[in-house]
Amino acid sequence: MRIIPLFILNLFVFNSFAGSQDIIESSIRFDIKNAGITVEGNFSGLEGSIHFDPADYTKSHVDLSIASNSIQTGINSRDNHLRKAEYFDVEHFPSIRLKSRFFGKATEENAFRGYFTLTLKGISKDITLPFTCIKEGDKYRIRGSFNLNRRDYGVGNKSLIMGDEVTIHINILVSSEAKSKKQGSQFPKQTESMPRNNLLYWIYIKP
Repeated sequence: MRIIPLFILNLFVFNSFAGSQDIIESSIRFDIKNAGITVEGNFSGLEGSIHFDPADYTKSHVDLSIASNSIQTGINSRDNHLRKAEYFDVEHFPSIRLKSRFFGKATEENAFRGYFTLTLKGISKDITLPFTCIKEGDKYRIRGSFNLNRRDYGVGNKSLIMGDEVTIHINILVSSEAKSKKQGSQFPKQTESMPRNNLLYWIYIKP
């Protein structure tokens, strides 16, 4: 059994909270064929954490979600229909989540490949998102698109009118610097007045 001074563990935990870049603006659009016509729509209110450094992309991580009931296609009656159980079932599945697994570098300048898990309507599947990350002043513009089969996620049934393939377009502007989310430690701060034989000073860790 190892014995570690609590103030050392305190310092480790304090520094383990990763920062997140601010999402300044975002656009999540999609398009799908319906009766031979391309129907476009969007989701709004993107939330979550982004920590992406083009110079050190292997250590980057992203965890985003968006409200499924924010869907808009320009026709209210269609939007309400898409919110029903047959499609997005927003009552039981209020959010859509995109969480990174790892990142890779593409051959083109400023181009990357993100390997994510997409969770939609309670179904999680791995997707690949090619994207670019370009500096705009003190910010980064992230743009990318990927395709999915809506029926893989239980969004609607087989249809002679509506296509199965949906293209998702992502456009996010984030701050270039991560905003610290350090909230301090849950452990008491070590002070000179705290005696070394005080139980609070030491913590026992099993090997």
